[in-house]
Amino acid sequence: QQSAQGGTARRALAPLSVASGNGVAAVTKAVQVMSQGGDTLDAVIAGVEIVELDPKDNSVGYGGLPNERGEVELDASASPMPSQAVRPSRATKPGRTRSEPASAARSARAESSAMGG
Repeated sequence: QQSAQGGTARRALAPLSVASGNGVAAVTKAVQVMSQGGDTLDAVIAGVEIVELDPKDNSVGYGGLPNERGEVELDASASPMPSQAVRPSRATKPGRTRSEPASAARSARAESSAMGG
């Protein structure tokens, strides 16, 4: 298709989010945020936090299974673009630091970017 300006017209793609079986609510939230014009990274983190904060989900977050020392550790990383560095937030413990590791990873990435990293 040609646009009025002579370039190729691009069709807007519908937002897409993918998760494992326990992430249906996360996908729904992420697509909702993106459909309303929200930032993709914010959308993904908003969705992931639903699972991270669910004490009944033993895959991640508060309900996550403990490590070999019997401690629940929360890990995450965030990168809005494949070409940008990933800034991990690793081994945080519920109640000691920010409880949502995905948000902590975004914060760590933002702090690193502000310092030129």
